[in-house]
Amino acid sequence: MKRPLVYISFVAIMGVLVAKEKVSYCVLLMSVSFIVVLYLSIVKKKYGKSLLLLPLILLLFIGRTKSLASYPIDNKFDSSTEVQVKGLVESKNSKNCKVSVVVRTISIDIGTLEELKPTKVLVYLPEGVDVDIGAYILAKGELVKLQEPTNDGQFNEVIYYKAKGIWYKLYADECNVLLVKDINTKKSLMSIRDNIAQKFDEMYDQEKSGIIKGILLGDKNQISEEIKDLYKENGIAHLLAISGLHVSIIGYSLYKLLLRFRVPLKSSTTISIVLLLIYSVLTGSSTSTIRAVIMLSLMILANVLQRTYDTLSAISLAATIIIFINPYQLYDSSFILSFSAVLSIVLIPTKVYQIYKPKSKIIKSLIASFSVTLGALPITAYLFYEIPVYSTILNLIVIPLMSLLMPVIICSLLCNPISSIACAPFVFIAEGILDLYEILCNFFIHLPFSKVVVGKPSLWSVIVYYAALFFILYKKDWKKAKITVVLVLSTISIILVPINSRKLDITFIDVGQGLSIFMKKGSNTYLIDGGGKFNSDIAKYTLIPFIRSRGVATLDYVFVTHGDMDHIKGVRELIGKVEIGHLIVSSLEEQPTDSIVLIEEAKKYGIDIIYFKKGDLIKDGEVFIRCLYPNENQVVSSNNEGSLTLEITYLDFDLLICGDIHKKQELELLPYLKEYEVLQVPHHGSKSSSSEDFVSTTNPENAIISAGKNNVYGHPNKNVVEIYKFNNTKIYNTAINGMIRILTNGRTYEIIAKVK
Repeated sequence: MKRPLVYISFVAIMGVLVAKEKVSYCVLLMSVSFIVVLYLSIVKKKYGKSLLLLPLILLLFIGRTKSLASYPIDNKFDSSTEVQVKGLVESKNSKNCKVSVVVRTISIDIGTLEELKPTKVLVYLPEGVDVDIGAYILAKGELVKLQEPTNDGQFNEVIYYKAKGIWYKLYADECNVLLVKDINTKKSLMSIRDNIAQKFDEMYDQEKSGIIKGILLGDKNQISEEIKDLYKENGIAHLLAISGLHVSIIGYSLYKLLLRFRVPLKSSTTISIVLLLIYSVLTGSSTSTIRAVIMLSLMILANVLQRTYDTLSAISLAATIIIFINPYQLYDSSFILSFSAVLSIVLIPTKVYQIYKPKSKIIKSLIASFSVTLGALPITAYLFYEIPVYSTILNLIVIPLMSLLMPVIICSLLCNPISSIACAPFVFIAEGILDLYEILCNFFIHLPFSKVVVGKPSLWSVIVYYAALFFILYKKDWKKAKITVVLVLSTISIILVPINSRKLDITFIDVGQGLSIFMKKGSNTYLIDGGGKFNSDIAKYTLIPFIRSRGVATLDYVFVTHGDMDHIKGVRELIGKVEIGHLIVSSLEEQPTDSIVLIEEAKKYGIDIIYFKKGDLIKDGEVFIRCLYPNENQVVSSNNEGSLTLEITYLDFDLLICGDIHKKQELELLPYLKEYEVLQVPHHGSKSSSSEDFVSTTNPENAIISAGKNNVYGHPNKNVVEIYKFNNTKIYNTAINGMIRILTNGRTYEIIAKVK
């Protein structure tokens, strides 16, 4: 069997998918694969008995994934519970004066002492408490389950932490050290890492030191959010973390240096591999680092064993090892991006060279850089919802410079004990390269079409993309360059051009205790309120990722029902970060202070301000957005009483948005109301709203409550819920159902809850 490791890695991945996803197409593919294996092995006697090992490997990975699928205490509590955890501190992180540690548990006491299989818990220590790596601790506090995302585009902490082997978070009220190991290798390595970090702080300014520690040590805690966003938006964020590029530069340079100093081949190999493993632990053992260490070690070993190094086999072995250790790695963005980039470099340029036979090194470098972009394009879109258009050109500049930057940083570190004068030239060069990176990023980000928001492509479009790319590259006797270009562009368009549905798409975003509603019809987009009172950076972590996931770069209309912070804060955070066409606010003369601040901020960015009152209308084809309240000269005693009330109509479908109006306003509205398919329950289900007359008049088929989980106000009120139930109204609640999406063609509609 040629390249058996490739087949092994394929069936290993299939084993994880079948065990984790439980989807029919995986089972179908597994069955077909098994039949093909039997046919080739027994009937055709091709490849011999070796193929029969593949089903056994498949079963091994299914079993391995199943064994990690749950933890014994999962069913003993809902989302959080009081426990005490005993275990060993494996790693430590300090950020914004808050210390957290990863603890490998010995026991978890959830009422009665539980002796459970070891797992990892992320423990947030009480303020003022600090512990060292290698310490055995007893921590008491609230154990919290990892949360699945409740909105599209939201960070998935379940995948992120389980890929690191972490199953729970513990917010400790009390933490005591039971025992400290006298000898701890990892603690010693972390001490070395801290000393190196301190040297960088002494040599470089704060911002540059933070970047350098990210590049060389994998510590990104001190990199400013502005730099992270700048690098990410330009498609070079991989430079800020330990990656295969960094490991290759350090490891292979060390190996070649040892050989140059006439160190025997076997000794050079052993020293290089051992130091690579130490460096991996020193920098946090990220997925890309482990992948690079395995591949580089195999390449070095191939020289000693006098065997041919096969990149595809090395990639396959690395993938198999990583997902056997932790199957959740298969779903982690670091794993996906790292392996897709390497596969793109291996598979695409070779075929392109065969077709076009370029001779210029510059052209070859450009092809290699473009190959990574082309190969990772649908994955980038799937994970980040946007494509940095100029990343190919930018990477063509910054990656070669990284080969200079890394040795210069190391030289500055080695010269530091001698004198500040000795390391000054290296510091000057390193800071100059980092300044150049920032200048280039700012230049490219301000070019037209620097990034294209494409939204999250469907799984099928990703499959079609790769199938088409494979056909283009591996079709024999492909000679017509023009046809190739056309096919490539057509394939890319599958990802880059989102298809606008004719349906009206309405989503109640889960913003905790607050309200935010997104609407899209064709290419026109709307946002009603932005939530945010109890959420830190609600726009950055919830609203913007959600909007981007829908392929939206511009909000045509943003409505603010009233000036309370649980409705307005997210909108304020969006200004300057997302292009907004029009801001619509109430026409009441006495605007609340927060609304005035919002309006002034909007004006600074050239956003058109529209003052809405009863009778005003926005028409979007067959979609009508009518203002039912307030009147132009309405007198109100609170923000809530002045809430905009909007009626949205699309053919036979009707939706009523009420904001936070009270029973008094409901009474005023009764003569103008009708029956609605969907109603936004006023004031998050407070007892101050939803009178019986209001509910019976609107007679909604479905009522949607936007409230926070376990909120301090007790929303929704039990009596209010009973009123809707008595009316035979089906109730949805963002606190329970997460994001709630409504799709309608104007005749029929469906409601899809994120959490079933």
